[in-house]
Amino acid sequence: MVLLMVHMPKCGGTSFRKSLSSEFGSRFHKYYSDPLRKTRNKTDFYIIKQKFRRRRAKQIPQSGIVYGHYCLDEFGNLRNKKNVKTGIFFREPIDWVGSYLLYVRKKHPHLISGDDITDIKNLNLHKAFRLHLGHVQVKQLDFIGIVEEYQESLSRFCTTFNCNIQEEKKNVNTNRKLSYRELFQERKTLDKVTDLMKENSDIYDEAIKHFSMYR
Repeated sequence: MVLLMVHMPKCGGTSFRKSLSSEFGSRFHKYYSDPLRKTRNKTDFYIIKQKFRRRRAKQIPQSGIVYGHYCLDEFGNLRNKKNVKTGIFFREPIDWVGSYLLYVRKKHPHLISGDDITDIKNLNLHKAFRLHLGHVQVKQLDFIGIVEEYQESLSRFCTTFNCNIQEEKKNVNTNRKLSYRELFQERKTLDKVTDLMKENSDIYDEAIKHFSMYR
């Protein structure tokens, strides 16, 4: 079996990656093309597309996990094979976009303006969930993880894929006094951010619905 496990940024993926790497060893394969970054510049998009098309041809394993920032569409017809499974972790969209903006402002300040609405649009964050799913619908995924239900998600992953991974927490921010929703409220941008994130929210709601069906 091959599992195409998409890591959407700021969805507990660094912790999950460490757990997967420990469990699967040489069958754990990293693949990063970064759908969010590719959409910022058409020239960069072309260069990255060619680079990863060549790399992908060598990188698709016969078994194991292909993990990283990428769009499921990049693997095209491979998804239709019986031995290929797909999975993604989702996070509540307002919390997700707040975390992502904070990360970029700290690590890549040259990419942003400091204005919430402008930055969300310029970084394509309002389309982020769809950019990683591509044409795949939530209901077609073989595994749906929910960040807010991380322990339960981890348990389901182990049951679904017959493994025994352990939680390894990495890059967890425990120093915030306010939630990201409260921070947007304080900045008087919450209503506009909520409107912009509607597509992501719809996808998240669908993920929650399917996740809840199997409680």
